[in-house]
Amino acid sequence: MIFAIGEINQSYTILPNITLGFWILDSCYAVGRSLEGTMWLITGQSKPVPNYCCQSQFLLSAVIGDSSSVRTIPMARMLGLSGYPHISYAASVTALSNKMQFPSFVRTIPSDDAQSKGLAQLIIHFNWTWVGIVASENEYGEIGSQILRDALNANGACVAFYEIIPAVYSKVKIQRIIATIIQSTANAIAVFSSESIMLPLMDGVSKVKPIGKTWICCESWCTSPVISKKDLLEMLQHTIGFALPQTETSELKAFLYSIHPSSSLDTLYVDLFWEEVFGCRWVQLNKTIIYNTVKICDGKEHLEKVNISLFDVYNYNVYKAVYAVAHALNDLLSCSKNNGPFVNQTCANIFDFQPWQIPRSVCSESCALGNRKASIQGQPTCCFDCILCSEGEITNQTDVTDCMKCPEDHWSSDNRDKCIPKTPEFLSYDDPLGMTLAGASLCFFFIPFTTLLLFIKHRETPIVKANNRHLSYLLLFALMMCFLCALVFIGYPVTVTCMLRHVVFGTIFALCVSCVLAKTITVIIVFSATNPNSSLKNWVGHKLPLSIVLFGVMLQVFICTAWLATSPPFKELDMISLKGKIVVGCNEGATYAFWCMLGYIGLLAVVCFILAFLARKLPDTFNEAKFITFSMLVFVSVWISFIPAYLSTNGKYMVALEVFAILSSSAGLLGCIFIPKCYTIIFRPDLNVKQHIAGKGKQI
Repeated sequence: MIFAIGEINQSYTILPNITLGFWILDSCYAVGRSLEGTMWLITGQSKPVPNYCCQSQFLLSAVIGDSSSVRTIPMARMLGLSGYPHISYAASVTALSNKMQFPSFVRTIPSDDAQSKGLAQLIIHFNWTWVGIVASENEYGEIGSQILRDALNANGACVAFYEIIPAVYSKVKIQRIIATIIQSTANAIAVFSSESIMLPLMDGVSKVKPIGKTWICCESWCTSPVISKKDLLEMLQHTIGFALPQTETSELKAFLYSIHPSSSLDTLYVDLFWEEVFGCRWVQLNKTIIYNTVKICDGKEHLEKVNISLFDVYNYNVYKAVYAVAHALNDLLSCSKNNGPFVNQTCANIFDFQPWQIPRSVCSESCALGNRKASIQGQPTCCFDCILCSEGEITNQTDVTDCMKCPEDHWSSDNRDKCIPKTPEFLSYDDPLGMTLAGASLCFFFIPFTTLLLFIKHRETPIVKANNRHLSYLLLFALMMCFLCALVFIGYPVTVTCMLRHVVFGTIFALCVSCVLAKTITVIIVFSATNPNSSLKNWVGHKLPLSIVLFGVMLQVFICTAWLATSPPFKELDMISLKGKIVVGCNEGATYAFWCMLGYIGLLAVVCFILAFLARKLPDTFNEAKFITFSMLVFVSVWISFIPAYLSTNGKYMVALEVFAILSSSAGLLGCIFIPKCYTIIFRPDLNVKQHIAGKGKQI
């Protein structure tokens, strides 16, 4: 840390003309000392007074530490209350990732969640399916080992035993854990613990000297010099696990080797470090030294000659933590007016800034917009749950007890914090579905139009003349209108289009089916009139078919006129059927009239189908009865399928379904009746001659 701060203070790019200071406190592996030191840093005095800061000369920018998750968690809770940034370089417990509990905590080390899952993959890789787990009695060990257990179970491995190392030393419990390890048939043992808590256990295990045990280590003790003692090396020679990567730079190496008691401003930690490394004692620190038995430190020792690792795995994490604070302060320094990250795009004064937040003491946090308060049974009114408003309701204030209903033509936003206008839904020409149906309608229109031109051109040929060409012309014209009437259903509904939709559709379809019915009756009468004694000869001609068509259409016109006169269709805005949408559609007015109109078309179609079915085997080259039978079968099938589908849908899909039924039933009539004739006219003109008809007559 001192090295990183020295680099920053000498830099011209990070915090120019500003000097960073630091204050180092030793927690001595004690939670109480960590909390005490944290209070010293916050309040600026050795006898801390909560919520008061008596340090006015220097500002506390951030706190870096501690190395243990056990000591870091209470520090993070305290610093989170006061809002001071807190960075740990070694605390990896998963719980610290919870921003609700630790809002100001960040770290430069990965979470145990990743490490635990990685250890599980390592164990599975070696096909170790019978594993023992030992964990320390704290958040680091218990949470990390639980994640490891879950990952092992998910991959088919089994846990032979699970033991907890007591945080406070207990010889009885340690001996019991040692016995479990020795007696177990599991040879792979994962130890998820901090080095200080597991050391007594490893000392005890080393005395027993178990054979064939493989130890799986976590980052906290894999490379720890405390665990890697001479008397433990033989036992730990079969150890595998994960360690943090070491980073060594020439500048840091030179800095560490330059450490000497005579050149350090604060020699307390350096003197203690010196005694530990060289196994000597300083006279000024030890007044009762027995000079004959203890080596005296004289300052002439050299770190380069000692075989120790000065590059702890956490050094680079500390280095990154210091630079993270420096870059944050540098951002404050370089903040430009009216472009800052704070309220109204303001900037903070780097020489007089405040922590992130002030302490809070509430039973329940305020309910955000879109939520309402719900009291908890048996709890005071200050304690409540926040429940998201129902669909169609909002709250635009915090901590309200009731949600407000949106107006009928509005709907609640996803966050339930405002009412937004409902989207109108109808079958539009801009909609892909509407565009497709409109395009299909226009394309189908040109098929009967082209067929009509073809029939007019070949009007003197037998195949056109044989089945009442005037009825064919009228039927083709009606089919053209059928395809075009589908366009009335597409677009924004208004009162006029609502009135015209079913009236035009019903009248034109009555004309189509009446024409087909007239053709069918004509075929029957013509073949029945071949008998010399038949009285049906008087009905042969153009008058009967035209009378049938006129009667069929006029009855439908009467039904539609009565419908429009009594209870006509009208535009309707449906606010309820679809959430968040207004279905713009047409109300039939008198529903019975709509079904009467549709039922009448069905009646004509059924009668036509029965007659055509009976006349399908009458002998003639150009007998249409068989084709009419198929066309009516398609027509009736489409509209019978339409009824249940129509009743079970709503919105634009109901309209699209009706348009589809119009197009498909019209296409069925066109295809079954006229396509065979067009094929004969275009591709088999040899069949479209009188001789062919005469030949057929002789065979008959």
